[in-house]
Amino acid sequence: MLVFLLACLGSKNIDAYYQVANPSHLWIEVSQTPADRAWRNAKLNSLIYVKANCGNYFEDRNLEDSLLSLTRGLNVNNPINTESIIISGRKGLFQVQDSEVDGVPLRLGILVVSKNNCLYDFLFISPRKHFAEGIGDFMNTAQSLKTNTNLNRTENK
Repeated sequence: MLVFLLACLGSKNIDAYYQVANPSHLWIEVSQTPADRAWRNAKLNSLIYVKANCGNYFEDRNLEDSLLSLTRGLNVNNPINTESIIISGRKGLFQVQDSEVDGVPLRLGILVVSKNNCLYDFLFISPRKHFAEGIGDFMNTAQSLKTNTNLNRTENK
């Protein structure tokens, strides 16, 4: 159900643009997803998605609009928390919101960062009761973002 959050399919050749570290060993990679990288933690019943929209798929807009596009179509409450954080040397916008899907109360951790003609989307989806247990792994993965500036410059010439 939440796959549509990252439905804008771009290039799956993510190593040409960026790399992120895997979350802790408690997370198993999920391969069948429109995200570039995704992991599931069965104990927490939680998901982490990472997606980049680069080159022709990149839309230069403010980070607030980028956050809103990730929750379009979901019934979300007002943000619990919104803060600017630095990811890979760039200002990112991080927001926490509550939602509900099929009667299950969820908490979303959403982070967007724009760098080198790419928009990087990070999404953490968790039952509210497990959010605090998984947010550290999510943030560690986001903080590990390394972009490949040289390949981005070459492609855009």
